[in-house]
Amino acid sequence: MRSPLTSLRLWSIVALAWVISATACHRPGGRAGTASPVKGGICGADGWCWALPRPIGVGMRRLWAAGPGDVWAVGGAGTILHHDGRAWARVPSGVATDLVAVGGRGPGDAWAIGEHTTILRLQRDRWEIVERPRDSFSFDAELRDLLVLPNGEAWVVGGLRDKPEGCAIGHLRDGVWTFDTDDVACGPLERVWAGRGPDDVWAEGGGAVVHWNGRYLTKNPRGKPAPRRGLHGAASGWRLTAGSGGGDLARPGSPSLSETSDFWAFGPNDLWAIQGGGLKHFDGRAWGGGPENPGPRAAAARSPTDLWVAAEGWPRDHHELWHFDGTRWSSLPVPRGDREALVDLAAPVGGDVWLLTTSRLRRFDGHRFTEVKTPAGAIARALLVRSNDDVWVGGDKVLLHWDGKAVTSHTLTFDVRQLWGDGNELWATPPVQRWNGSSFAPVPELNKDGLLADRVAHAGGVLWLPAGDKLARWQAGKVELIPLNRQPTAIHVGTTGDLWLAAGGTILHGQAGASPAFQRQDSVGMTVSTLGGGGGLLWAIGQQGLLLKNDP
Repeated sequence: MRSPLTSLRLWSIVALAWVISATACHRPGGRAGTASPVKGGICGADGWCWALPRPIGVGMRRLWAAGPGDVWAVGGAGTILHHDGRAWARVPSGVATDLVAVGGRGPGDAWAIGEHTTILRLQRDRWEIVERPRDSFSFDAELRDLLVLPNGEAWVVGGLRDKPEGCAIGHLRDGVWTFDTDDVACGPLERVWAGRGPDDVWAEGGGAVVHWNGRYLTKNPRGKPAPRRGLHGAASGWRLTAGSGGGDLARPGSPSLSETSDFWAFGPNDLWAIQGGGLKHFDGRAWGGGPENPGPRAAAARSPTDLWVAAEGWPRDHHELWHFDGTRWSSLPVPRGDREALVDLAAPVGGDVWLLTTSRLRRFDGHRFTEVKTPAGAIARALLVRSNDDVWVGGDKVLLHWDGKAVTSHTLTFDVRQLWGDGNELWATPPVQRWNGSSFAPVPELNKDGLLADRVAHAGGVLWLPAGDKLARWQAGKVELIPLNRQPTAIHVGTTGDLWLAAGGTILHGQAGASPAFQRQDSVGMTVSTLGGGGGLLWAIGQQGLLLKNDP
């Protein structure tokens, strides 16, 4: 591919060759997934499975299909999904960067692109990373769109990360990629499509139009761009009216779908679409695709077939209690209060379900809610339920205890943000303090600068808490600092004593021991705010939803 260094000077940087054999690829490791704790849940290689929403909480970006039983979707955190005509399954991509487009020629022959000039190749049933020589070019492109032609040629277009007005175009021909860039002239290119054939390719974005005539590229040619066709399969009358980030997908006589970013149709009554990052399917009667994300805030489990989730809706005082029986989710509304936020949830074995908000403690016996009266004005922040007759609530300068008959109130000198313990001990943070039967006493070695006492995990007399990019381990009055090289957002100790950490969009697992060595689990595509476990399950909660894993 040659740049037209004409009076227009479209390309201000000499074309840089990126020579890659289409088969010289790196095969990513990983397995397709392990046994799911939720029926139909989409799982990663290490067993973390999406429970809510269905089928996955990672935002999806684009669809492509070789047929009704061979549908591909790509999205955040390197997520690739495949639908075989019966169900969606997660397929390893080998990358954690966001993927933005996918396209191909037929079964087992496709490409996908993403951030940081990521290009993946599908050959048969495996996605492979197309590697580039480090010294082949210096730019870092944000690829936006992909076109794969019937003759095997492919085009990618996008922008330059460090040049807001720049653009990049890549062309695959005869197994060789070549790239052109312009750091000033054409702005980030958003779309690429073909007109009459491989010698009539168009791209647009940033107010510019680029055309390839088989010999060279021209910016803003005199000819009118060819219309986009064949982007969505046999559309059968379906039309996407694109707006800012999405539009309405409609067909006369069929229910429309708003906020749609992409779709693929096999006929008037069989198509997939991406709405708000979620996957939807139309079967000729209605749109379906599983429940919406309920906004989980806290979870508690008695067993893998008895899981409870507290969800915070909108407006803020509209909450729901969700239950999973091993196969299905069901929900019921929580009685409304006055601008109360969800705090925590507990479901002790053999007991009721306890739900704490900032102003109320509610008890659900399986049929109805009742309220445990607490002192007026007490702002609740933490919950610990040992049994129906041993419930502790911590808040702003207060500790409350329910003994099955009445609530006892204790005035404190600090605001409780976390409560934990067993039948023998009670702990609170911050700062880290131990209950002596009548008051809390600080633990000096756990209240030093740098120790984040608002996130503490405990098991077997050992406490774990973050300390910047380190992990602090406390036992019998001694503190050990373990380097992590990252700052965790959540921490949990499993039933076997193993440690689970969330850092950014990654979950880490450390074997039990004084100095655990952590191994990366899944890149889950969301910042995890809560890690927890119980009843044979582990869970991770974030803004995008709920993940479950069998507790080993």
